[in-house]
Amino acid sequence: MPNYCTLLQLQSRLTEAGLRFVADRNKSGGVSSDESADYLDTALAYASNLIDAALCGIVPPAVARAAGNAWLADRAVDLAAHRAASHGGREPPAALSDACRQAFQLLERVQQRQQCIPGLIIPQPRTDCQLPCAAPRVVNPSED
Repeated sequence: MPNYCTLLQLQSRLTEAGLRFVADRNKSGGVSSDESADYLDTALAYASNLIDAALCGIVPPAVARAAGNAWLADRAVDLAAHRAASHGGREPPAALSDACRQAFQLLERVQQRQQCIPGLIIPQPRTDCQLPCAAPRVVNPSED
């Protein structure tokens, strides 16, 4: 199942300097694939799981993730950037903390059904019955 946002979106939010601060833990001047997997990919999965939890009972996670919704992607980037920056006990920048706090508040409002998700089409459950909805007949053999 895809995440709500991409690695490229997260990298864009962090900027080049922020990306090195967050993921270049060996101070090599660049982010290796191992560092990306350890810090960025795990942050993306964390953010997506939080959003799935907020949407539980509203829309199935597979439907929400597949929709590629921009509003949900923005919330995921906010959550993932903060998670990646705070990994290992680091103090994330105030701007990332503020964005994360706002994302949590918006997702809580969605969960409480006080906030809609702009652009997300939520499929309605099927209530029509295309096959006859009758109880099966039970026949008891007679003993003659």
